[in-house]
Amino acid sequence: MHFLARKRKKFLIISIGLALIIFLLILNYFERIEFVYKAGKQIQKIELRSEKDTTITLVNIGEGNREYIANLIERITSCNPKVVAVDVFFIDRKDKGQDNHLAEAIGKGCTILATKGYGNGLFVESHSKFKNRSKDSGIVQLFDHAGIVMTYRPIRKMNDPNESTIEHFSYVVAKTYDSILAKAYIEDVNLDTEYYIDFQYKQQNFKVYDYLDSAFNCEDINGKIVVLGYLGPSNEDKFMTPLGLMNTKEYNPKIGNMYGAVILSNIILSILQGRTPEGY
Repeated sequence: MHFLARKRKKFLIISIGLALIIFLLILNYFERIEFVYKAGKQIQKIELRSEKDTTITLVNIGEGNREYIANLIERITSCNPKVVAVDVFFIDRKDKGQDNHLAEAIGKGCTILATKGYGNGLFVESHSKFKNRSKDSGIVQLFDHAGIVMTYRPIRKMNDPNESTIEHFSYVVAKTYDSILAKAYIEDVNLDTEYYIDFQYKQQNFKVYDYLDSAFNCEDINGKIVVLGYLGPSNEDKFMTPLGLMNTKEYNPKIGNMYGAVILSNIILSILQGRTPEGY
């Protein structure tokens, strides 16, 4: 009798385990179906532009250290940009001399700093030495679905003790550039809701200054938004996007992979163009 009870218990455990596996497989199947539907829906609405954008100039920080970035910001600021958006994290203090120079450079112009967000709803801001000298800051977090970056949250409620509400970096940049246009956009969004990223521009649509470029043309900067971020040479900070699924059955990384700074620039322009955000 004791033997039969053990057998029944073992059978029950195995049955529960198999049922759980089947449930997870079914759940994964339906999640996949939902992703395919939503990704297809977004892909159909993508309207890639052929013309060059004249609002944003991209600057590649490459392998530059804080001294290099400080010099970049100073050179850019001397050309009177409307906003300098820095998609780089300065979370800890490092070299005293470089940190002092970077803080001074940030304080000389209208500089927006990136805030790092995590999936658990927590975040880390740049060290106060830098943040206190900046004009503002915003969270640069993007959300992927099945490994493909498709959405962002214009305003996110975080899980820190203060239950902080943080605006997205792209929105803060757009708001600093044109508060009226940004306000009109944000009126259509809900707190902590994901919205599709409106992909319109590839990297080649922007004026780009590469790492170690020695001189800037102030016509590319004066009165504009300048986004500093990593644009190569490696694939660091590069993401899969729905562009890689356009007109193909298999993902094409050459078409779809995009650096974070370019994705952020797409969001900034969508806000300034008044393109109504679509919820995910």
